[in-house]
Amino acid sequence: LGGTGAANLLDDYEEGAWTPALNGIGTGTYVVQVGRYTKVGNLVTAQFHLDIGVLGTASGTLIITGLPFTSSSVTANYGSITTTHAGGWDAGYMNLGGLVNPATANCPVYYQNSSGVTVAATHAQMQIGNFLGTIIYEAA
Repeated sequence: LGGTGAANLLDDYEEGAWTPALNGIGTGTYVVQVGRYTKVGNLVTAQFHLDIGVLGTASGTLIITGLPFTSSSVTANYGSITTTHAGGWDAGYMNLGGLVNPATANCPVYYQNSSGVTVAATHAQMQIGNFLGTIIYEAA
């Protein structure tokens, strides 16, 4: 913003909607499936609200798909989820989060189990709950 030098010029700003989804949803259905994002330069901040109404045949690990931009391909440059709310999950899932791997448009979801080990979350654990959060990552 401002300034006359090229280093001070903000030349890329965008905001809009995106459709977050979960992989492996099968015959499961969403009650709410909403996403908004802001991109400033190559930094993307994407909010999401997913609420599963019917689990159906949903299975496997939870991966949020459909991010509005592909992430940077720089090795070991991960984005992350900040969870703001997770309701309806089976008991015992602490510190829900996730990582945006390099060169992808998705975000696997993880939690910390009672032993302090980080493991992949599954549809069976989420059940018919909801998941709201913010994903911050660097776009390609």
